[in-house]
Amino acid sequence: MRGERLLTAVERVVEDCDDLIAHVETLKSAANEIRDEDDLREHLAHQIIHGYSTRSAIAGGVTSLPALLPGAGSAVALFGGLLADMTYMLKHDVEMILCLSYLYGYDIRDEKERWLAYVLAGIRTYEVQVRRNYFADLFDLQLDALPKYTPRELFKLAASVLGKVALVSVSRGFVKTLPLVGIAVSASTNKFTTWSVGWWCVEALERRRNAERNEERPTVDAFVQ
Repeated sequence: MRGERLLTAVERVVEDCDDLIAHVETLKSAANEIRDEDDLREHLAHQIIHGYSTRSAIAGGVTSLPALLPGAGSAVALFGGLLADMTYMLKHDVEMILCLSYLYGYDIRDEKERWLAYVLAGIRTYEVQVRRNYFADLFDLQLDALPKYTPRELFKLAASVLGKVALVSVSRGFVKTLPLVGIAVSASTNKFTTWSVGWWCVEALERRRNAERNEERPTVDAFVQ
């Protein structure tokens, strides 16, 4: 049950939703000179993604520091550092997605929205790591339907996806044992992954919002005389 263990570890360190809401509201207040709603949303999305990708990079570098120690340092970096790296990168991914979801008008205090953030973070992180759309057959047609899943379904899916993320991360964890190189590679990889997750989720949120608007439009029957 590697996926559930990783999911539990990430849950423990993700910030409270009220704190994330306050963070987004602070960013909004600082950008009150931008009047156009779309421009404001794009500006704030860029700030959110930049901020969390930087935090993710720092986490990647810090968790690789034990490799600088001779002998046992490499083992600590490979095992302890790898778990911490995965946990904190996903923490930043999830928090970023929750902030973006709130920015797009969704109630991130809702259980379903929180689990959806974990699923999206896991899917995109996996895709970036393996450099291919492993979930293409499963998700290309169903990705937009994920918001309609129950919280329990999203939880199970999140655990499954994070299990795959963990397996891929372990297979590539040897880089953390390389002094200096491991720090640089881990930091840059984390930054790129979180940045990619962020903009991918912005596109998903745009599609979701447009789909919901289309569903809300009343159907007008036209009669030809």
